Amino acid sequence: MCIIQVGMLGLQAAGAAAANSALVGLTTTALSQAGQAQQARAANRMMAQRQQFGTELARANFANQARQASERMRQEQEAAADEIGKVASEGRKAAALASLSAAERGVTGQSIDQIFNDFEAQELRYQTQIQRSLSFRQQAIRDNLEQARRGAQANIMNL
Repeated sequence: MCIIQVGMLGLQAAGAAAANSALVGLTTTALSQAGQAQQARAANRMMAQRQQFGTELARANFANQARQASERMRQEQEAAADEIGKVASEGRKAAALASLSAAERGVTGQSIDQIFNDFEAQELRYQTQIQRSLSFRQQAIRDNLEQARRGAQANIMNL
């Protein structure tokens, strides 16, 4: 063989090796990018599942807190109504006792009316205090529920 042919064969072999090396490099890059894309999709799916679970958990927690607040308000209303009922009953007993005692002593007229008016005024003041206290407690419950709602919202936003 002549030197030119040997040189040509060397150049052809070098070109084929370079082409082969470039092909291997392109294939490796393509496979690497496909693997990275697959990993990114898996990470996105996992993040979406985490967000969905966290949102469901925050909503369920808030629903539970709302139910508890509603129950607490109902209990507060019942307790206030019971207390008002007790005071009214005690007021009637006291008025009946005062009436009986006044009748036994022969007291009538304005003095008895004044005693009954005083009993009634005391009862109304106490009922008003109970209603005001109930209103404050209910407002505190509503404020706590609003705070819980905002906390749930913040938790969802931070997912």
